[in-house]
Amino acid sequence: MDFVLYEIFQMKANFVLDCLKNDNSLFIKFINAKKTNTVYKKTILPGVQEGISGATILGYNIGVIKYIKEEKKNKLKSVLSYLCSKNMQRTIIMEKPILSAISSLYGEEEVCQKIDCEIYKNIQPVFRPTSIVDYDNYSNKYLNYFNGYLFKNDSLHDSIRNIIDITKIHSISIGTSENIVGLFTAISIFLILACIIVSFFFLLYKGFLDYFIFIPIDFWIMSMVGSVSFLSVCFLEMGTVTVLKCHFIQFIMSGSFTLTVVPILYKLIIDYPKEIKFFKWISYNRYYFLLFFISNYVFIFYLGINMEVCDKNWSKRTINVNKIKYNIDISINTSSVTNREEDFTNFNNPSNTTGY
Repeated sequence: MDFVLYEIFQMKANFVLDCLKNDNSLFIKFINAKKTNTVYKKTILPGVQEGISGATILGYNIGVIKYIKEEKKNKLKSVLSYLCSKNMQRTIIMEKPILSAISSLYGEEEVCQKIDCEIYKNIQPVFRPTSIVDYDNYSNKYLNYFNGYLFKNDSLHDSIRNIIDITKIHSISIGTSENIVGLFTAISIFLILACIIVSFFFLLYKGFLDYFIFIPIDFWIMSMVGSVSFLSVCFLEMGTVTVLKCHFIQFIMSGSFTLTVVPILYKLIIDYPKEIKFFKWISYNRYYFLLFFISNYVFIFYLGINMEVCDKNWSKRTINVNKIKYNIDISINTSSVTNREEDFTNFNNPSNTTGY
């Protein structure tokens, strides 16, 4: 018997459609289908308590491009007004298995002669979460993990953790409550930074100055400051990611890149084998040369590009639900699977399992 139940719950939509055409099923849970066997009676989904139900709302968005002439916009307004009109909505719900957002239609005698208005009056709609961009992908993964617990003996703890991880934004933490990756990374970066900072003191001893004639001392210091700043960005990547952090990271990385690369570029220019007046001017005015790159990379690059990138990556995106056309899940399924209350008891008991 368990094997039969397992197979039924794993069946696809085609199996349910066949059941709707035949008359050998006791309970069927499916979308609001128009053509069904007359032996079945539609009803709302039963809830855990009397008077509580639920129906998933499915809809479509209607988008209009804004780069069109005003004349075409007016025509489109007329089309949308017609589609949303009461007369058109009345025709749709009488001919199609969909629901209209105009609730007053379900009090009209003409409509109720075609459909069971009591069902639609008692529907308690549940909208899909608007914060999820790719809902289909989310739904498939969710059902996969959920079915893994029901039918494949996956642990409750792992199943819930996998479901949470679908939308959870993970961050690196120095703490060791989950893993030691954050702590190991922080220690490694700190040791590298310590080596760079300690090497800075070699520039203060005259006996070592002969080893630093490749570029001017001030450019050596600038290059080391850039390296330290660049590595320090890793600490900003830890913890909760925010828009402010995103801007700050881009700002530091742009400046650090400039401080690190400009000294090497300066050396390549002044040692160019051919004599060029502009290169000669740079050799005597290296601070103007540095100032040019700082303004270019830090201000122009950051303000012109990275602010837009940060805003696009971290702006809140939502999905609008169109109120013209809906599919309603109103059938019933009272089949059950093997009771696993012990798993839920263990999961809710902190002494038996790891909490979230």
